[in-house]
Amino acid sequence: MTTVQLQLDLWQRLKQAQAQPQATDWHQLCLAFDEAIELMDALHK
Repeated sequence: MTTVQLQLDLWQRLKQAQAQPQATDWHQLCLAFDEAIELMDALHK
């Protein structure tokens, strides 16, 4: 269940960044992306 929540959150953040690039905290977006990658990597091991 947590995996789905993180994925949805990442997609939501990406949509917000696309809609408002100047208001986006790019560092936080990159951290969220890294977390999603780590989680997916852990699930596939």
